[in-house]
Amino acid sequence: MKLSPSKSFMEAMQTGRIHVQIEDTRVDIGSTPITGLIQLAYGIDGQRIKGPGWISEAFFDVAAKLPEGSSKAQVPAMLKAMLAERFKMIAHIEKRTMPGYELVRDSGSLKLTPSTGDPTGSGCPGGREAIHNCKAMSMAALASLLSELSVLGSLGGPTAEIYPDGRVVDATHLEGRYDFTFRYGVLGGRGRGAAAEGGEPDSVRVVDGLKEIGLKLIPAKLERDFLIIDQIERTPTEN
Repeated sequence: MKLSPSKSFMEAMQTGRIHVQIEDTRVDIGSTPITGLIQLAYGIDGQRIKGPGWISEAFFDVAAKLPEGSSKAQVPAMLKAMLAERFKMIAHIEKRTMPGYELVRDSGSLKLTPSTGDPTGSGCPGGREAIHNCKAMSMAALASLLSELSVLGSLGGPTAEIYPDGRVVDATHLEGRYDFTFRYGVLGGRGRGAAAEGGEPDSVRVVDGLKEIGLKLIPAKLERDFLIIDQIERTPTEN
């Protein structure tokens, strides 16, 4: 793998150089901080990487042509090897607890219909007027979706209150897959603070949408894997 120092974040944004392209034949990563390379290598989000602060400020380009017969599934291992060889990185996994939520049944009736659809079509498409038509969704998949939405909640801004502010795990004990209508998001494109005629709110929070289908979130302490960086060099060895 060829590794080269890159532009700063602001310069990269202005020139459009920030990108990650991983294919079966090549790897092309542009203007990515070391934390981003670690995330790709270990499959772990940035909040769970603990190391020196500068790893989020040092940007690099990575380019490689994969050997014949290789696949992009091998790229994480290749990036791990590069981090160890070029940055002399040594790290270990440590379990820690962090605040999050459990998805559980609410006291109301469930508004979930057992699905007979193709599970490969599982998902919650939509969004118009905050309506999402979920198909063939397991509760574990719903919890995963809520965890993804929590990223939007962590960004702050006027719509942050719509989303959970932590990871969600399934604790419903509901087996199988279901079809249901899940409402969350901004209504009609109105700005925050605006209200529809009749005083209706301009958005639907995730917690309110869950309540409509008989589910809720309860605060919980979740055990998660953290990547602890024991050693890493700021300047990589030469190509």
